Amino acid sequence: FELVSFSKHKKKPSNNPDQFQTIKQDQLSVDMKKARFEVYKFSKSDLNFSNRQKNNVELAIQLGARPPKREAKNYKKLKAEKKVEADIKEENKYFKEISRNFKTKMENKRKNHSRKLMNFKSKENGILNAYGKAKQKSIMKSKR
Repeated sequence: FELVSFSKHKKKPSNNPDQFQTIKQDQLSVDMKKARFEVYKFSKSDLNFSNRQKNNVELAIQLGARPPKREAKNYKKLKAEKKVEADIKEENKYFKEISRNFKTKMENKRKNHSRKLMNFKSKENGILNAYGKAKQKSIMKSKR
C-alpha cells in the first residue's frame, strides 16, 4: 500500500510591469473611495440631528438601499390642494390672455397709426399724384 498526495500547481509570479501598475491603480482607487467616505463622515458630524438623518438616508440610497415611501396624505386634503393649484393655474392663464390681448391691441394701434402716416406722406410727395397709377390689366391688354 502506497500513499500518494497531489498538490495543485502554483503559478509563477509574472514580471509584467503592466500588471503591477493595474494593481497599484486599483489600490489607489480603493484608497480614494475610503478617503472620500472619511471626508463625508467628517462633514456629517457638523450637521444637526434632522439634517444628519436625511444625510444618512441619502447615503443609504447611494449605497443601494430602496428610498423611503412618500408620506400618505388624506385624500380630501390632497383633493383640496389640487383644486387650489388648478384655480391658480386658471387665473394665471386668464391674466396671460388679457395681457396678450391688450398688447396686441396696442401694437395694432401703433401699426395702424404708422400706416396712416406712411399713406399720408406718400400721397403728398412724388410724381404719381399728378398722373395717377397705371393699372396692371390695361398694361397687359396693350402688350397683346
